[in-house]
This record gives sequence, structure tokens and C-alpha cells, in this order.
Amino acid sequence: MDRIIFSLLEMAQQTLLLAFNLILADAASESWYSPLLTAKGINQIKQVIAVTGMLVLTAQLMLYKSGAGEGSAKLRRGLDRALVVLAVLAFCSWFNFFQFHFGRFIHNWEFFHYYTGAKYFAELGYTELYNCSALAESEAGGELSGRKIRDLESNIIRDTSELGARINTCKDRFTEERWEVFRGDIQYFRQLLGPDRWARALYDHGFNATPVWIVAGSFLANQVPATDEGLELLGAIDLVLIGVMWCLAFWGFGVRAASIAIIFWGTNFLSPYYWTGGGFLRHDWLAFGLAGLALLKREKAFAAGAAITYSALLRLFPVFLIAGVIFKVLHAIRQGRGALPREEFRFLFGCAAALLVLLPLSVFTYKGDGNLWREFVANIEKHAATPLTNYMGLNTVLSYSQSERAAITRDDSLADPFLRFKESRLETSSDRKIVRALVQLVFVVLVFFAASRQPAWVSSILGMLLVPIFSELTNYYYSFLLMFAFLSSMRPSIGVELLTIAWLSFLVPQVWHMYDQGFTFMSLLVLLFILRQAFSLSFQRPPYKRESDGS
Repeated sequence: MDRIIFSLLEMAQQTLLLAFNLILADAASESWYSPLLTAKGINQIKQVIAVTGMLVLTAQLMLYKSGAGEGSAKLRRGLDRALVVLAVLAFCSWFNFFQFHFGRFIHNWEFFHYYTGAKYFAELGYTELYNCSALAESEAGGELSGRKIRDLESNIIRDTSELGARINTCKDRFTEERWEVFRGDIQYFRQLLGPDRWARALYDHGFNATPVWIVAGSFLANQVPATDEGLELLGAIDLVLIGVMWCLAFWGFGVRAASIAIIFWGTNFLSPYYWTGGGFLRHDWLAFGLAGLALLKREKAFAAGAAITYSALLRLFPVFLIAGVIFKVLHAIRQGRGALPREEFRFLFGCAAALLVLLPLSVFTYKGDGNLWREFVANIEKHAATPLTNYMGLNTVLSYSQSERAAITRDDSLADPFLRFKESRLETSSDRKIVRALVQLVFVVLVFFAASRQPAWVSSILGMLLVPIFSELTNYYYSFLLMFAFLSSMRPSIGVELLTIAWLSFLVPQVWHMYDQGFTFMSLLVLLFILRQAFSLSFQRPPYKRESDGS
């Protein structure tokens, strides 16, 4: 057995060396580090790290199944060190080896939406960002007539002449002083993005943060001016959040599990730096969600409940972290155990305490009534009725039609080239709603029984199995899959499965040039992954070994 494991380690080492030699050979006439400065080179390195991680974890799995004794302790330590090295490489690769956006640290596009949307939310709400931006642009010498922008009330791209009444009342929403500051900020972002990207930015889908996110986002945006230095300062907040997040992961789950999580996070194509890296508070939900899990694992249940509730109020779908614990509590009630288990009670009490603070704070920050949340719900419903090519989840798979895929239905003669694609997706989704409901019911039952048998922190993670089943998220939110790496002490094979997903995710751009096909494939792959976890933990009771987590 040891000989096979050493062969796998040697193969992993040779894979790393061969891959890096091949990558460097592509730039033999250039400086040695130039491959790291290209997206192609970094994507190749990510795949090498993921595959090497799969080999190392396979060796660990074989060692685990062999039941090797103390004689293999040295080999175990060697495998753990190899994982740490790969985790360091994966961490660096997520930041594109600190090339960030290849010339700029911040995500200009993201900052236009989230900085401007947050700073002027009192004036713009969820629907007027593009209208008022177009007017501010015209006052600075830009063209207003004949322009097409997205109407954020309906998500339909319209000519500005159709939006004239709303555009002309934009200045009424501002004080004279605030309008002048807004005009200056829009001029800054026009120059930052450049003419082509600026025009396309007004085709996007606006500012969609929750009222709780707006509390912190608006406060920070109004303290920091729209300058290169100001945006870099705000962008650095995410760096701090990510750093703290991973420190808590090591503290809560140990070296081995945290290393697997980092390798997946740093090497998958679903949520790379390209999408949200260098943005404004774009990783707060993940940081607080992961912090809550680490606190729950360390039996700090009240603080865990508060942290996870904050995460849920920032992006909504992390509420499934709470659902898993609720399933465990309902199972205890169903069996007539009487009082709630102490840890679960304190967790739910922390959730309730956070709600009692954060919900009133979000309501009274702007309007002092419930209208803000009603507006947010209406905004979410609007987006739910607007299929995107980079959505993922059960509904993405069920609403897919080979004959109506984006490559066929795209019509560049229309204001919205993807209009037919969206209409087809909605129609197909409606036709298959019964199938979707049945699948959802099956998964609820499976997760209910899986979560009811486990410690609270495990139950919380298992609740996230329902995210792809009940929600349709854009691809970059699938970074949440890293949470399942923390179950590796219970299911040693889960790390191999996660890194297989990371590696296969690179098929998306290589095989399919249109996102809808690629992300439908990835949705199917993720659904198979969560089905395996749900079945494994529903019908089996895997050993829970605190000492095996590498801490």
C-alpha cells in the first residue's frame, strides 16, 4: 500500500514539475515570470494545482482506508505538508499571483455599481442608477438621445427617449450639492471604464444589495471619495475579510480541511478573481458565513448564530446554513426529546438576536418603515424573472433546451440580443415546475435526515446542499462549495470530489463559448455532487472523528 501511495506522490510531484516546465517553455524568449502575467498561464497553473491536489488527496484516502498504523505517521505528515504547499499556491493563484486584474487591483465595473449604488441609494433606490447616470453623462457633454440603457424597473433595454420622463426628474431626487458630487463621480467612472465599457455598463442589471448590506456599504461609500486611492482603500476591505476568513478556517477546522477548502477556492473557474475580486464588500457574506461555521465548530454557538445571520441578511441564500440546524432541532422535537439541545438553542438565540438588531437598523437607516424591504423583494422578483446565461442550479438544468440555447437564439439586431433566450428559459422552466417541485421535496427529505444525525456545525453545512435546489445563483456565488471541504474529516473522499469539480470547471470556456451551455453542464455536475453527499449522509452514519481533522 505504501508503495502505491508513494507512487501517487511521485506522480503529483512530476505533474507539478512537468506542467511548470511546459508553461515556462511557452515563454522561453521572454522573462521567466511572464506566464504568470497572463490569464491563460494562470488558468493552466490552477488546473495543475487542482489535479495535483486530487493525487495527494487520493493518496491520503488510500492511507485512510488501509488503516495503516504508526508506521505511516511520517507519510501522513508528508501528505499534509504537500496539501499546505498546494494551498499556498492556490491562494496566490486566486489573486492571479497578485497581478489581480492584470494592471489594476480593483474591479472597475463592480465598483461603479456597488459604490455608486450604495453612496446614492437614498436618491436612486434600486431603479434609477442608469437613468440618472445617463443624465449626468449628458450634462458633461455625452449623448443622451439615441442611447439605449437598461430600464431597471422592468430589466428591459430601452431607448432613452422612452425613459425621458424618469430621466428628466432625476435632479429632483438630489439636493443641488449632492447632484454636483454625483455628476463628478459619474464622470470619474466614465473615464475609469472607457467609452465602450461605460456604454455596456448601463446594459447590466443595476445595484441589487440587500437593505442590511446597504447600511455598511452606504456609510463607507459616503466617507470615501471616488478616486483611485479611495476605491483601492475600499477594495482592501475584502482583502482583510478574506485573510480573516482563512485564519478562522484553520482555527476552526484544522490544517487539512482548511487546505482543501483553499485549494478548491483558489483553483475553480466558477468563482475566480475575474468576477468579484477587487470589488466593494463582495466577500463579506462568505467571510461571515465561514466565520460562523468555525465558531459553531468551536462551540461558540451564540456568536456563530449571529455571524451566520448577518451573512444571510447580506446575500439571502446563506440562510440555508441556519436551515440545516433547524432540521436538526425539528428532528429532536419529532422524536420527543423535550428541551432543545443546549448548543442548538444558543445558536438559534444568536440568530434571533442578530435579527432584532440588523432588521430595524436596515429599516430605519433610510425610510423608517418597511418600504425598503418591500422594494428589495420586488427587485429580487424582477431579477428572478430575468434568466442570465451564467446562472447555475437545478432550475438552470430543468429550463435548458438544446434548440433554444443562447448560441441559436441570440439576435444582435434586437436591443436585448438575449430576449428570445430569456423568454424560452422562462417558458421551459414553467413547463417543468412539477418536476422541479418533486426534486426539491426529495432533497428536503434527504437533507433533513442527513442533518438530523450530525453535530450542529455539520448540520449547518449540510443545509447548503439545498442552495442549488431552491435558488438560481450566478456562477461566482458557487464559492460556497468550499464549505463542504470541512466535512473531509467525516467523508475523506469529499476533497477529491471537490477538486474534480474545480478541474472540470475549466471545461466551461474550453468547450462552450456561450456561458449558458457551460454553466448548465457545471450545474449538473454540482447537482450530482450534492446528491452524493445527501445520500451518503442520509443512509449512512459516517464516523465523526474530531482528532482526524488535522488540527
